[in-house]
Amino acid sequence: MRIPKAAILTIVLTILAMHSCYKDRDGRHYRIPFKNATDYSIYIRSASKEQYMMSPHFQDTILHPWYVDPSHDTINTKIRPKEEFEEAFFDMTCYEADFGYSYDTLLIFVFNADTLDTFGWDYVREHYMVLQRYDLSLGDLQSVNFRLSFPPNDAMKHIHMWPPYGTYDENGNLIDGRSASCKTH
Repeated sequence: MRIPKAAILTIVLTILAMHSCYKDRDGRHYRIPFKNATDYSIYIRSASKEQYMMSPHFQDTILHPWYVDPSHDTINTKIRPKEEFEEAFFDMTCYEADFGYSYDTLLIFVFNADTLDTFGWDYVREHYMVLQRYDLSLGDLQSVNFRLSFPPNDAMKHIHMWPPYGTYDENGNLIDGRSASCKTH
């Protein structure tokens, strides 16, 4: 069976058009690239503050029992050492449109992949084994050009995070005398 050239051209043009629809540009960001500057793999996940507020019995929405284990979606959540995930936190409606309409704060969580893979999601969730939590406003994301990293870099030091900026060295290791206990305040 031969496929008409017009059908092939239509398919190719449709794919190209769809890809360009979600291209980041000024005022329209569909993803938040995330760099793992550590020597170990990490998992990343996000939740909005509104989701968090709807679960008053849980310190953070992502730790609610019904929330999906990040290790079940490694393609979208796991970042290997010293790598950057350019397509992280993809959002089809763009972040500028969502902020203020759907939510006003985006919570981003970072987990040590070895810890999660060893102990499992239930244990990590129950013991709040979060390496880092970023509480991001639209202004925060704009100030870092929609690019995040763990450990947080100097451009991120003004962002509300727990544990606070300066807890980790540039390789993601705890600085002597610091605590990574990440309980919500």
